[in-house]
Amino acid sequence: MKDSVVYKHLAATFKPHLKTVVIIVTCLIVSAGLNILLPLTSKTIVDQGLLKGDMRAVVLYTSAAFFIVCLDKLLNVCKEFFRAGLSAQVTFSLFEKAYLHLTRVRMSYFKRTNEAELLNQISTDVGNVSRITDSGVFFTIMQAFSMIGGLCGLLLISWKMTVIVLCFLPIKYVVVKYFVKRRKRLVGDLIEGSSNFAQWFGESVGGMKEQRMFGLIPGKHQQFSSKQRRIVDSERKLSLLDAWNIASESIVIQLLMMLVYVVGADLIFRLQLTVGGIFAFVTYSAYVTTPIFAILNIGYMLAEVVPSAVRYYQFLDWAEEETSNSVPVASVLPEPPPEDHISFHHVSFSYTKDEPILSDVNFRIARGKR
Repeated sequence: MKDSVVYKHLAATFKPHLKTVVIIVTCLIVSAGLNILLPLTSKTIVDQGLLKGDMRAVVLYTSAAFFIVCLDKLLNVCKEFFRAGLSAQVTFSLFEKAYLHLTRVRMSYFKRTNEAELLNQISTDVGNVSRITDSGVFFTIMQAFSMIGGLCGLLLISWKMTVIVLCFLPIKYVVVKYFVKRRKRLVGDLIEGSSNFAQWFGESVGGMKEQRMFGLIPGKHQQFSSKQRRIVDSERKLSLLDAWNIASESIVIQLLMMLVYVVGADLIFRLQLTVGGIFAFVTYSAYVTTPIFAILNIGYMLAEVVPSAVRYYQFLDWAEEETSNSVPVASVLPEPPPEDHISFHHVSFSYTKDEPILSDVNFRIARGKR
């Protein structure tokens, strides 16, 4: 299944909840607009209040900043209320689709897997696919809006330092792209290892009696250790990769801030920039770099979502039993009187045409027996 098809399926997940999504995005847009005002108030507090000794300006603009923060946090609570509800509804919908599909899927599929493997697969995949409703995804949407305002703020303060900020973006893009590729491979290995272990575990528990009788426990324990080590090793590599990703982002950001302060100090010494201006510039730099990093990191997060989504939608593509509800009412036989037995004559049955289970069987079942 191509990634483009998976993304269409994921987008369709939001369709029944479009109203809720619109409310969440509206809260994010307003919140982004409020955050754009904060650096301007900080700049005014420093330049017009602290440096000029104007207490009235300090009180006025600090009060304005306090009001903006309070309003922003109220919007954040409202957004989270609707996001949490959306996440619960999407998770329920994914589980419900999986369950209803299981009730209709062809019985031959149950010969390929066991209950433990199916439960592990569905739980893992639904959990990963549901991550598209995490707060981090919607946070990235808000950051995309604030990036536009942040870029305007940078250009208004200093176009020279803005060039420095923009030059760092391709560096982060290359780094994150590398980590995304690695993470996709590791997540695929983890999903495959977990599925294999669940299948083995289900079969092992089902045959525990025979394993004890024939002394197979030591060999089974070795198999358990081998399969678990594969899972643990994949999880360890993923955790280490996450740590390297965070470390690389912090190093790039700190290097950028160092250059901004050095260039900004030179502009201040030449009276081409105010002290409040450089603090506002640093804040606006975060508004530009953080969204870019967050947007690039969406691919990093989707590296875990996509493999599970592919497996989940492939599971939903399993063929279902052919049923017909077109039997006329008149052809339905009346309920027969209770008998003391049930007789079967020349019975044949199969799940598939090429694999007969019963062939021309005759038998009888007495009342109360099975």
